[in-house]
Amino acid sequence: MIKKIRKYLDDPNMDLQSRSFILLSIIALFGLFIALVSGIVIGQATVANVSLFIEFALFSGIMFWAVNFNQLKAAMIIIAAFLTFIFLPVAFFTSGGAAGGTPVWFAFSNFYIVMILTGKPKIFFLASESVVVVICWLVGYFNPGYITEFDRKDAYIDSIATLFIVGSVMSLLISYQARLFRQENARVNRQKKEIEELNRSQSRFFSSMSHEIRTPINSILGLNEVILRQEDASDEIIRDAKNIQGAGKMLLTTINDILDLSKLDAGSMDIVPVDYRISDMLEEIYNMIWLRASDKGLTLKVEADPGIPSILFGDEVRIKQIIINLLNNAVKYTYKGSVRLKVDFEQPYDNRIKLLISVTDTGMGIKREVIPQLFEVFKRVDQEKNRNIEGTGLGLSIVKQLVDLMKGEIKVDSEYGKGSTFSVSLLQDIADPAPVGELTLNEQKVLRQKYRRKFTAPSASLLIVDDNEMNLEVEKKLIKDTLIGIDTATSGDDALMMTQKKRYDVIFMDHLMPGMDGIECLERIRSLEDGMCRDVPVIVFTANAGSENMDLYKRAGFDGYLMKPVSGSKLEEALLKYIPKDKIINTPADETEAGALKTAGDNEGMTEENRRYDQLEGIDIKTALENCGDEEGFRSTLKIFYDSIPEESRRLRKYYEAEDIHNYTIKVHALKSSARIVGALHLSGLALNLETAGKENDVEYIRDHHDEMMTLYEEYGQRLKGLFEDDREAVLKADENLMSVMYEELLDAAQEMDIDRLEEAFKEMEGYKIPDGEADKYNKIKKCCAGFDYEGIISLLKE
Repeated sequence: MIKKIRKYLDDPNMDLQSRSFILLSIIALFGLFIALVSGIVIGQATVANVSLFIEFALFSGIMFWAVNFNQLKAAMIIIAAFLTFIFLPVAFFTSGGAAGGTPVWFAFSNFYIVMILTGKPKIFFLASESVVVVICWLVGYFNPGYITEFDRKDAYIDSIATLFIVGSVMSLLISYQARLFRQENARVNRQKKEIEELNRSQSRFFSSMSHEIRTPINSILGLNEVILRQEDASDEIIRDAKNIQGAGKMLLTTINDILDLSKLDAGSMDIVPVDYRISDMLEEIYNMIWLRASDKGLTLKVEADPGIPSILFGDEVRIKQIIINLLNNAVKYTYKGSVRLKVDFEQPYDNRIKLLISVTDTGMGIKREVIPQLFEVFKRVDQEKNRNIEGTGLGLSIVKQLVDLMKGEIKVDSEYGKGSTFSVSLLQDIADPAPVGELTLNEQKVLRQKYRRKFTAPSASLLIVDDNEMNLEVEKKLIKDTLIGIDTATSGDDALMMTQKKRYDVIFMDHLMPGMDGIECLERIRSLEDGMCRDVPVIVFTANAGSENMDLYKRAGFDGYLMKPVSGSKLEEALLKYIPKDKIINTPADETEAGALKTAGDNEGMTEENRRYDQLEGIDIKTALENCGDEEGFRSTLKIFYDSIPEESRRLRKYYEAEDIHNYTIKVHALKSSARIVGALHLSGLALNLETAGKENDVEYIRDHHDEMMTLYEEYGQRLKGLFEDDREAVLKADENLMSVMYEELLDAAQEMDIDRLEEAFKEMEGYKIPDGEADKYNKIKKCCAGFDYEGIISLLKE
């Protein structure tokens, strides 16, 4: 029993009332025992000693039952009743009444009830005890014969014993509670330190993760920007580079969403206000979204109030993140029509505006009853209807938390089946009140814009410090047109040594590097008494935009920072700011104007022969040209699509009738892609839905929609027939000698792994009809070529 009592007292999860009950009950038992012994010693009346013994036995029995059978709550009530209605009245009348130690026991009982009971039971027993006290005192006063009197000596002894017992009880209880308080306080302090260490570890993880992820993306986007700057690059290359740029930025956005959600949940997300141009921000957002909207056949509109101050002061990164997430969401849930971004403002204060942002779509809309669920993490409403929607489900949750963090408001207005509008309002400081003016943004403007350097500085010198050599190459290429003399270092040690030998005008330095990191390197550069670069501006490259990091860089002595992934324009802006003005040569205006815009999808140069493609029913010629690169590529791709219809249609029906869901899904996946490439967007959408149904083994959906897709697919055979039948009749038939020569050329090219020769050989054969006996072999070789499978080509040709 003693072990169990100690277990209860040491249990940190035990509530205060239960601990107090056990402790007080043990002390009360001890007090009863002392009272019984002292009663026998002083020759107290037998009836008083017998009553004390009975009370001690009953108390012991109740405690034994409570501890061994885990009945503490019930025992509390029983003992409170025992004290109030039995022990106190009996003790009063058998131990000298008010003249003995009983009044002290009444006080102790009151304290006992307060410590162990809560709620209604506590009120009941406190009230009952008050009534019992009044009754006992009245009876003793008017009928003193009912009380067993003590002589003066016994009364003193009983009072002293009672005071000693109750005083000891109070002292022990207070000491015990003080010990518990100290233990709990120590535990809380330990947990606080653990939480602080966990937060520090989490911050280090976010910093490291952000750095490791952004570093390769920095290389990808940087090299891609170099491609976009090439004046001799073809439209096809520029279009592909634009696609890479959009995909890279979307990947970066998704990664940021995941990291930011973790930061928001941990309470470590900071708002970092900077000066930003509203026009630049909107143009960058448009560049990231328009291609996705265009791929779905949607019109993306951006409207901005011309009176908005041109430069605002706020967290541009977070505002951009909010808008991009809202636009991405709108594009995902809209299948036809448009998505509109509108930016307006109100000016409630002289130096601040309320920035009003709204994103409106013509999508499926949202049911009113599910609007409250929109901002939950990983939540996607109407799952069955939205089975084809991709994404993490984090966007709206992050938007809501970011808006709350910036003390803004977000509202949703939606009509199910017609569309939705998300509205955000944020307070922003005015950095430049000059109005932004009219903004014109469209895909023709952003598809290809020639790079225009802002300045040259051939007499200036720059040191770039980064442990990633690819990043160094990217950064050098991005600013090579400025003609600045560039040196590079791959470590802090190398940079320190180079700054002792040469004075630079500006230093770009990565923060996280093995060995000596950027902060330590800067400290040592600044501390060198005879150093040549003690006062040179040093800009840090960082993937961490939190205010804590910004304060860290400022305290360390950095003159500024650039967020990864860095762009050429950001690098040039930093150089313009810090390079001595006498070394800068501004770019002439006529050179700037030479950066004319070149649009894609412009049909003015299309030949008369190929204009007929623009009239094809069910073909989005603009999408097709963007996917195929040019008219020649579109024509050859469309012919392949047309030629494959009979065989692919036969296979689809075969797998459907055999209920071979696996192979059926593979085929509709292929059809989805090929139809989208040639601009058959409706057919591609039907195939996409069937592909999703196949992956989910939704046989019922496939049965309901298979015939619809097949009817449309086979209709394309009739629509395109007139284009290619004449071509088929005019095609020359490749004879045996020609095939032999061609196979020899292919074999030599494959053995030398010369992809250009292989492609040229196939191009020469486009005007010939391959004999039926060679068609299968020829197509297999062509497929191997597309997959760069040189061994496969050699094997087929040597058979």
